[in-house]
Parts: sequence; C-alpha cells; structure tokens
Amino acid sequence: MGEKSKMIGEFGEKTVENFLKLIGWGEAPRNIEFNCHKEKHEKGTHGLDFFFPYKSPLVDFVLKKINISVKFTDKPYPNSPNSTFKGYFKDLASTIECFKTSPEYKEIINPIKNYSKGEDIGVLFWLSNDPETYTDLISKIANSILPADYNYDNIYIVDNKRIDFIYLSLKFAY
Repeated sequence: MGEKSKMIGEFGEKTVENFLKLIGWGEAPRNIEFNCHKEKHEKGTHGLDFFFPYKSPLVDFVLKKINISVKFTDKPYPNSPNSTFKGYFKDLASTIECFKTSPEYKEIINPIKNYSKGEDIGVLFWLSNDPETYTDLISKIANSILPADYNYDNIYIVDNKRIDFIYLSLKFAY
C-alpha cells in the first residue's frame, strides 16, 4: 500500500509541476525538507512540494513567496471534506511559519534583492484523479472554521474545478 501511495503522490507532484510550467513558474525549487521550529507540528520536520519566490509585477518592491503543497488522490473527494481540509490547512500554515526561519529559506531568499516587503502565501493543490468525483471542492469547504493562530499572509486552494478552468483558459488563449 505504501508504494501505491508514493506513486500517486509523485504523479500528483508531476501534474502540478507541469501546471506550474504552463503558467510560467517552471523553475520552482521542489521537495524542500527542513526542521520544525515550533511546537505546533508533531513530526519534527516539514516538507514543501514547491517554493516559488518572485517580485510582484504589479506592486513595486514586493516579494511574493509562494509555498506550495500538493495533495493528490486517486479516490473521489470526501463527501464531508472539512476535517481533511482543516488538517491540510494547518499543515501548510505551520509549514509556512517554520520555513520562514529555516536555513533552506534563507538560502533561496538571500540572493533576491531590491524588495522592501515580502508576502508569505500558501497554495494548496488538492486534486482528485477519480473521474466520478465532484469537481467543486471549494464550495464544500467554504464555511470551514479555520484556526487564526498561524502567521501567513494568504492561503489559496486549487481544486479540480479551478485547475481545469485555468488550463482550458490558457489552452484557448494559445
């Protein structure tokens, strides 16, 4: 069972990697593992699937630091996804907090110059490869009550419906 889970996870990461290349984020550092610096996380380490820092093209001197977590399954989305979502959310939020103080973060960020403000943003790709699943996960988790005791700027969710929309829009534009 562990091999299948690993294979599914790798397939999900490859799917998101291809998507990131499609939108122009092709060279994002990936599979970054680092030590936990807070007591909120029980594993002792964190991992980011992708990290993409870039200077905002819209606002001068702002560095966007995109922390990406990929959750991919071959099963349908759960009928009641709130508790699973909360777990994924807490994991990403605590990962963002710890990553900001890690040597790995500093190694990636230090060479970037000429910015005065940084934004720590999370993107959770929660995707299902099951053809029978519903596509609009966000409408089912929209009323989730999330903890407010984490330090991040924003966390966005990408489900099947959103990734399909972006992909089809870009395909049409090309």
